[in-house]
Amino acid sequence: MLRHSNRREVLCGAVCGGAVAMSAGTTAARASDKPHPPNLIHIKPLHFVDFITSVGAGKTTWKPIARENAFHSVAQTLFSNRGLLLEIRLGIDDVCQPCEAHDRIKGICTATIDTSYRPEAPSLMREWDFLIDTRWCQRLKITPGQKLTARQLCERLRDRAGDITDIYREIPADRTAKRASNLKKGIEEFLLVEICGHHVFNVIWAYGMEKDHLGDKSNDFTKVFRQVMDNPSVEVKVLIGVDDICRPCKYNVDGRCQAYDGTIPDTKAIRKLGLRAGEVRKWNELVRLVAERVQSEEDFLEIFSQGTLELRFSYFKKGIEKLSNRVAEDRR
Repeated sequence: MLRHSNRREVLCGAVCGGAVAMSAGTTAARASDKPHPPNLIHIKPLHFVDFITSVGAGKTTWKPIARENAFHSVAQTLFSNRGLLLEIRLGIDDVCQPCEAHDRIKGICTATIDTSYRPEAPSLMREWDFLIDTRWCQRLKITPGQKLTARQLCERLRDRAGDITDIYREIPADRTAKRASNLKKGIEEFLLVEICGHHVFNVIWAYGMEKDHLGDKSNDFTKVFRQVMDNPSVEVKVLIGVDDICRPCKYNVDGRCQAYDGTIPDTKAIRKLGLRAGEVRKWNELVRLVAERVQSEEDFLEIFSQGTLELRFSYFKKGIEKLSNRVAEDRR
């Protein structure tokens, strides 16, 4: 068996193109110390995996934890914006920055880990993290400095993670089994397309208008529109409130739209479709539900105002007819 330091150097050479001289992420740590754009997060692979695993365990909010690191705030940011750009780091990342174990002069983590159940693991946290991070880099085919969105990195996990017992080989397999289960659940949850009730209808009438947007380019309407149109079998979680369209919008402040309270039509739309908030359906199933349950102006007015009816109903009817035809053709 390789000694810890030799194993780390072999892995680092494979992942970093031979940059063996990097001392357990010191160079990467100092690079991460430099200011970077607010719409970019520096993150280690293992921290992203820990985040997705926590999502699979049912987390939707995160509180500060020991050592005062920033895992809670980074996790909340990622959960709120799945299109956020990430830069892969080894060593100190944005989670580590405020931690009391972060030696800002040397640019390293000074913490140790519990080796009682993993005696083959190095005792220094920076060496352990570096070992796990390099394995994840190899498995996911990513490199330090590479930039991907949170969704893209999660897609790498979905497609390449496989059996993770080898990633965490120093840890007993029974301990890793729960992590693996939650990781799988977290990947599925994170990659769902989230659309609020009234935006389901917005997407349909935009299709009827032969547009992929409704004017405001600060949100992600076009991106979500393309996701469901290009893949009608994609799973959609129907929400009340802020969704994947809203998250980057300039009017989304602390999870609330400052321009329009859509929670009322969201609730009405979900009720009209016979769904529950948070229920997951394939997009083509949602189209079929809308076509069945919202056929007349009276049906439409159970969700939207008279003004919206006058502006949008004709486009809605055109859109739902075209989409229903697409769904029918796909089923043949």
